[in-house]
Amino acid sequence: MTDSSLKPKTKRSPWAWVPTLYFAEGIPYVVVMTVSVIMYKRFGLSNTEIALYTGWLYLPWVIKPLWSPFVDIIKTKRWWVVTMQLLIGGGFAGIAFVLPTPFYLQASLAIFWLLAFSSATHDIDFLVVGFQFCYSRYCSRWFLHVGVG
Repeated sequence: MTDSSLKPKTKRSPWAWVPTLYFAEGIPYVVVMTVSVIMYKRFGLSNTEIALYTGWLYLPWVIKPLWSPFVDIIKTKRWWVVTMQLLIGGGFAGIAFVLPTPFYLQASLAIFWLLAFSSATHDIDFLVVGFQFCYSRYCSRWFLHVGVG
């Protein structure tokens, strides 16, 4: 009888987590930028109000270069990715809990704002980690050939 702990463990490729992080990067963006507009429209807000309120939600992705140096200095990239994913999950739960309340508009906009900042920060860290991994391991010849590296 063989013991499973005696079998040599196969090393998983780091590329295995890249698709899941891209998926985790895209979902909050779609929810904040698209689902929020559809949701507010179904709640009866006018197009003008929706444009005013949700137009500001794109701001975190626009200004993320301003806080990306601080993100790189303060903690590890893994810490930021995990923390932002936890905040994003909490934000999704928060949206579900505040929608039946009388103050749903203010609360949901605040949570969408938190989701937007968390998602933009998650994008910063993932792109840095992804590019560093790609550059250091597999893509260095391509980058050097193209003249990027």
